Amino acid sequence: MITFIASVYEHSPGYFRSTYYCVGPDDSYCRAVNLTVLSLITELDQEQLEEVAHLLDTMEDPGREPSGTGWANWGYNVVAIWLDPPVAKPGFACFTNDIYPELDVGGEPPQFSHAQLSTILNHWRCFLAEIAVHGMQAMSGRKLETSFNDDHDIR
Repeated sequence: MITFIASVYEHSPGYFRSTYYCVGPDDSYCRAVNLTVLSLITELDQEQLEEVAHLLDTMEDPGREPSGTGWANWGYNVVAIWLDPPVAKPGFACFTNDIYPELDVGGEPPQFSHAQLSTILNHWRCFLAEIAVHGMQAMSGRKLETSFNDDHDIR
């Protein structure tokens, strides 16, 4: 089981930061997920997050135009989103990190289904909504968690 955890911590006195990470039985896999999809999601502003969500909503659309050969479908800083073969498997999205190419697990970058990514994005959105209501200081030390059980394993 992989557990996704969103939390706020006090980085230094009076300065709070949010974080999003996963934990599970495979440390190398969680490191890859943390430094790709979760790193990307936490860096995006609301407009960019919606742009990514819209892109991911097109994953299974047979009318979607594939990206140019050898090009990611979307990228921000060092993380890229791939929806097309050969990087992404059909029906999956793949996230890569240019700085850490060794993050590939079992020789391949992690692959996520649309349902898995929706769960991850919705979890992060709920967390941001909680911060908007309560504030960073009040959220410090609180964790919002969601998990994928064995029948939702990320590939």
